[in-house]
Amino acid sequence: MNKRQSLEMTRMLAAVIREAPYLEYADGEWERLRQNASPAAVAEWTEKGLFRGDFEQFYVLSRFCDLLHVTDAVDGEYLAALFRSAKKLSATAFSEDGFLRSVQVPTVRRGDFLLTTATYARGEFLQYAMPDFSAPLVVPKLGFFTEEVTFPTIYE
Repeated sequence: MNKRQSLEMTRMLAAVIREAPYLEYADGEWERLRQNASPAAVAEWTEKGLFRGDFEQFYVLSRFCDLLHVTDAVDGEYLAALFRSAKKLSATAFSEDGFLRSVQVPTVRRGDFLLTTATYARGEFLQYAMPDFSAPLVVPKLGFFTEEVTFPTIYE
């Protein structure tokens, strides 16, 4: 996969993310994966750059990619880069931050910017940062929360 093709895939994924997709899943689903995964399968996922020790993250990202047929459309290098840049995000950082808990954010628009609060459902995907457009392969920086979370945000 060349840079142009990776950029096209990243644009497609970004368009999907703008629609706030989320993957409904129960803890038992990824726990079954953990219990049933053979050491050989885990070693293969690790060797391919898809698994970094977190079965929940691997399960959610794999299902997301399968539902969008990403695995059929990209090569192993792109898929590994996508999984490497993805993050399982924790609501704990927001719930334990006294400042963020006390902040009341009004909804205000100034030009192209919107200050508001955002609520993300468990398993809802977002882009936590912009892709590195100077990289040989451009992949989105996808993230998802493991529980519902609300926090102040600025949209452009």
